[in-house]
Amino acid sequence: MKKTALSVFLTILLFELNAQTKTVCFNTTNTSTLTGSPNGIVSGDFNRDGKMDMATSNGVSNNVSIFIGDGTGNLNNTGNYPVGVNPYAIIVVDVNNDTIPDLITSNHNSNNVSVLIGNGTGSFATAVNYTTTAGPTAITSSDFNKDGFMDLALSNDGGSNNISILFGS
Repeated sequence: MKKTALSVFLTILLFELNAQTKTVCFNTTNTSTLTGSPNGIVSGDFNRDGKMDMATSNGVSNNVSIFIGDGTGNLNNTGNYPVGVNPYAIIVVDVNNDTIPDLITSNHNSNNVSVLIGNGTGSFATAVNYTTTAGPTAITSSDFNKDGFMDLALSNDGGSNNISILFGS
């Protein structure tokens, strides 16, 4: 009986501790200027220095901008890489299993995805495009068929109104 009462007491105590409201606050400290109407943004350690970097997919300029971080919140725009037309979303994923972050954009108006393979120094190879269903917007990755290769899942509008999977190999 004592054991049950103790279990109930601990359960209630944990519930109350988890239910406490925690204050979250964000302060604007730094901005980085770019052109091209950014649609998406991701972070990753593109140059493997232990500091977070960022990349944006830019819809008007049809490119990806790379920002290398210095670890204090400052970002340096180190270049732009052409991708398909009107990139909506961007993800960071290691598609070639080399432990280096790669970038992938879903390009709404060219009906494809662009894969930029990272080299580990903060720069990327020229994009390789893969055809998709009409109007890809959102994108995610996982090994959906459990073959050891990353696959891509896309939501598509542009008249198709479906989701599609591109299987990696």
